Amino acid sequence: MQTTTPSPERLSELIGVVYDSALSERQWKGLMEALCEEFPGCAMTSMASDGEDRAWGYEYAGASPEEIAFVQERLHSSNDIQRIYAREFLALPAGFVARSRKFMGDEALHATQVYREVLRPIGFGHFMQMKLGDSDERFVYLFISFREDAPEHERLYDALFRLLTLLAPHILRAARIARAMRMSREASRLLGGALDTIILPMAVVDAAGALVFANAAGQRAIDRGGILGADAQGRLTLPTPSETRELRARLREIDATGQPGGLPVQEGDSAFAILVMPFFPSLDRAGQLDGALYGARRAFAVFVGQTEDDAVDPGLLADVFDLTLREAEVCRDLLRGLGPAEIADASGRSVKTVRNQVQAIHDKLGVTSHRALLHRLLAFRAVSHVFSGTQRSVEAERRGRLEARLPGP
Repeated sequence: MQTTTPSPERLSELIGVVYDSALSERQWKGLMEALCEEFPGCAMTSMASDGEDRAWGYEYAGASPEEIAFVQERLHSSNDIQRIYAREFLALPAGFVARSRKFMGDEALHATQVYREVLRPIGFGHFMQMKLGDSDERFVYLFISFREDAPEHERLYDALFRLLTLLAPHILRAARIARAMRMSREASRLLGGALDTIILPMAVVDAAGALVFANAAGQRAIDRGGILGADAQGRLTLPTPSETRELRARLREIDATGQPGGLPVQEGDSAFAILVMPFFPSLDRAGQLDGALYGARRAFAVFVGQTEDDAVDPGLLADVFDLTLREAEVCRDLLRGLGPAEIADASGRSVKTVRNQVQAIHDKLGVTSHRALLHRLLAFRAVSHVFSGTQRSVEAERRGRLEARLPGP
């Protein structure tokens, strides 16, 4: 029985359970069973709500199927507390644990509809709700309550709250990883493995710009924080606020029309083209709770590339081929047609240093000759044809921005 903060060893074990449970087909079932075993008298169920009229129940632990069915059937319609605080709950960040003991005592709880009609008939009392995520007016959460006749249930309640606050960051991270893996696996199945061949940085987002997952090059670009980034809410960002707003506008347009679109982006002296297109499968294939949260909402692939007229950006080369910035600069110069001696002269390094860097690049790209290296690098340049459909509009927007900055007649 756990009434104090768990030891570091036990906490580490439970964090492992979190990740295993997130990746399980019966998501969170394993975690709920582990916690209910750790805290006798506790019962848990994963829930989704539209914030108004409906709620859905999924996995559960610590109670009989009949008790859980009773709770899931009546919880939303009889939960006067949730109806009163629904807006506040929606505004709370994911991972927040709301607990009835925080804002009401036993007498106040016993006067509520949710206690009289849902909890008391099956012997339960004070409860907690851990928010897992929200979208529009929907939210998903874990609902937790203790049997009122359980020994030391008050101390257990407080100890479980403390433990959940420690596990919350891992639960949210595990949920994102599970969503990414399920979407990636489903996409690979539908695309015949083509996902693995995409060398451009790619991020998959929902219509609001929330990041679902990224390929390896896309994750490197996000981690580098240059052309792509992520804000505190986990939404994809571009280098400037205005470009980020334009990306969100493009997502809304493509969500409505289903047609790919693009926009130009400038980072420092480098010009990029962003291509946005519908991505399959839709978000309801990411798991039970994600399906309840997002429905069949579309996902979108955001690619970062350059048109044929753009100078090759070393940062983008580094993201694509997992190079250091210095190695990427050498690759850029090789694509310009320079040899090691010319690169050394232009950069103020020795020819030996440049040749060592070229050899390191050979090793990273898995090639054994200068011809093969150029072939791999030219493959990066060749993907610029992906942007040909949007190049005209991208260039028109660039000209329009330039003209807007010019003084009038």
